[in-house]
Amino acid sequence: MEIQNSSDYIGITIGPIVDTLMLSSSPAGLWGASYFFSYIARNLTEKLIAAGIEETEFVCPVVDEETKQIRQEAQGVGLFHDRIIFRAKAGEMKVVQDSVKWIKTKVADQFYENLKGDPEEREKYQKFMNSCLQIHAVKASVMENDNPILQLGKLLDALELMKTVNTKENENYILKMLVNQGMLNEKAKEDGDSEKGKNFYIKQSFLVKDAVQGDNWQLMENGRIKNISDIAKNEVGAEKLKKKKYQYYAFVQSDGDNLTKILRNIINFSQEKEVHPAIREFSKTCFRYSKKAAERIHKYGGVTIYAGGDDLLFLAPLEGKEQDTIFDLIQELDIVFKTEFKEYLKDGDGMPSGLSVSFGVAIHHEGYPLYESLNRAYMLLMKAKEGDKHGLAVELMKHSGQANGIFIKRFSKNETYLRMLELFHEIRNLDEKFLRSLTQKFALHEQEIKMALEKSSKRDSEKVLQNLVENLFSNRHRGIFIKGKDDMEASLTEERKYIRDITMLFYNLEKKKEIVSLNQNKQEALECLDAIIRIMKFYQEERGDA
Repeated sequence: MEIQNSSDYIGITIGPIVDTLMLSSSPAGLWGASYFFSYIARNLTEKLIAAGIEETEFVCPVVDEETKQIRQEAQGVGLFHDRIIFRAKAGEMKVVQDSVKWIKTKVADQFYENLKGDPEEREKYQKFMNSCLQIHAVKASVMENDNPILQLGKLLDALELMKTVNTKENENYILKMLVNQGMLNEKAKEDGDSEKGKNFYIKQSFLVKDAVQGDNWQLMENGRIKNISDIAKNEVGAEKLKKKKYQYYAFVQSDGDNLTKILRNIINFSQEKEVHPAIREFSKTCFRYSKKAAERIHKYGGVTIYAGGDDLLFLAPLEGKEQDTIFDLIQELDIVFKTEFKEYLKDGDGMPSGLSVSFGVAIHHEGYPLYESLNRAYMLLMKAKEGDKHGLAVELMKHSGQANGIFIKRFSKNETYLRMLELFHEIRNLDEKFLRSLTQKFALHEQEIKMALEKSSKRDSEKVLQNLVENLFSNRHRGIFIKGKDDMEASLTEERKYIRDITMLFYNLEKKKEIVSLNQNKQEALECLDAIIRIMKFYQEERGDA
């Protein structure tokens, strides 16, 4: 039996990221919370390297010339993960401990300077950072064929449970930086141009100075920081603002699927012959993906809160700058993921690895609390990762509290969903009243449609459904719901096409079960169709409509 050599690795976890994100009430605050921990991870890594630990010993993150260039081009997106892992020599745990003390002192002084603290308060800032920042380290021996990220991961998970957050609100300097605490009981201005603005401190913070290269910052627009309304409107003209969709935003969270399988067998997916360099190359791939994804989100009109490893967290309007939709953006991000991780999609024997990406999309009114939307996006992501994973869970919650949601299984290869996307674009020429009538008709004749489907044979069920639904619409004045159609007959023909297409969509929902409603009930296909139509209809609704 071959004896394997082992090496010592040190892992560091940095937090509390989620708890800090939940303190934020503005896009700038969310960005600041995320970038703060990315800033700590990067500076701590650089300090360790300066202290004598070779850069090539790090498996996460990789800080070479390529990743430095990626960071400079990332438009202020925090790209560094909340964990640092490197191969260690004797005595280097002491270097880690000293470096952790250094970074806590550094950020405490930076907060003190930015918040213009009183001279006697400097020590209080230091005590706060010492108790609030959860930076823990662990050392473990790892066999040469094992993956240190997985081996140390469980130990770091346990360390993250050691919460030491300072809960005294009047001493929370992070909260003051992110949302200008102290002004929360007054009418704060979102743009932060006054001392009472939510973004007043973060706009002039060391985080922005560190992140922004020149004027190239995704959150800055015409000299002011974007608020959630700016993101929802996405620079559309005044004539379009009567549409409801420009009052709503999407909070999106994504995560790679089956990465543990890849990391456990990293050699099978790499040209490297040893685990350590193979993991470094994988880490660099994560950097490339994060940068490309953030660029696409920015081009669409969104704001990336976090992009690190295989994770994304971002805010986006429902309609992009090129009149594409949030669904189109998800499809493009999936392509970016597959392109950047193409070497890991199949193993050395050409077998599919199962590597994919899942998305949770929470759509809310601009007045909905961001921290609640963040929590909902996470819950939807967990739904999307059920079963075979590579899922997409989308929920639209209207200002009235009415919610409609769908879960799409294996969305990039889901024929029913791809047809739904085609319909989504086709119905842009339809009057909103037509879509409303579809919803009403399907709801009114639910039992008839269900019975027709159950009684029809497999051979003629599609035809039966088409005839049934066209007959259901035969008693109204038709041919008036196609915008730009002066020819009544042409309008009627196009209308019939849409009715048939939506009927076939229903047929596939019932037969293939590739899309399901988030509201579980016995009439699953009809519930799902209703949710899809309502989401389609919402894109056409005007303010004041029910």
